[in-house]
Amino acid sequence: LDRYGGGEHKRLHQVHLDITDEASIEAASQWVEGSVGAEGLDLVIVASGMLHPSGRGETSISKVTQADLQRTFAVNCVGHALVAKWFSPLLVRRSQRVCAADRPPRLVNISARIGSISDNRLGGWYGYRMSKAALNQLTRTLSVELGKRNVCVFSVHPGTVDTDFSRPYHKNVPEEQLFPADKSASMLVKLMNEASMEQNGRFFAYDGSEIPW
Repeated sequence: LDRYGGGEHKRLHQVHLDITDEASIEAASQWVEGSVGAEGLDLVIVASGMLHPSGRGETSISKVTQADLQRTFAVNCVGHALVAKWFSPLLVRRSQRVCAADRPPRLVNISARIGSISDNRLGGWYGYRMSKAALNQLTRTLSVELGKRNVCVFSVHPGTVDTDFSRPYHKNVPEEQLFPADKSASMLVKLMNEASMEQNGRFFAYDGSEIPW
């Protein structure tokens, strides 16, 4: 982001936000509110996530600890709820300024296919699976409340992306299913830009296909 802070990108601003600290999230929302004013926001993407505090998911219930679960849930789910709490009023404000035919404001949670309960056939990765399933429930519940205000809320799965996050597991991923970060991002942006209230309360993969909860 530092490369895009000036020149033709003068509208890009970096604001510090700690996803595990509600006071930090509140302060960030107040800064953004002061910047956008009555216009509100048309898109909020919550992309925080972690596999496990150690970087390796639990392969057995015997490896689960209270501290690790609490940390994983704080980053993968609780923080998303707090961002929604403090930023959704700006999305609602935007929805009041657009007509029904326009693209609605959107709140998008970056989830993972592994959070699908019905798709779980491999087991393992307890904290990650549990926290992403909880995030999906948050998405669904938010969609009921905010959908009444013409704000579209949905979860997306970015695929397996070539980053440090997934690198320890690349050997098990077919080459054609391992995406560079910019390709995954471009597919997700396309999905978000084409979203309407038809997508509200649903869960999609990077290619637009729907994932069962």
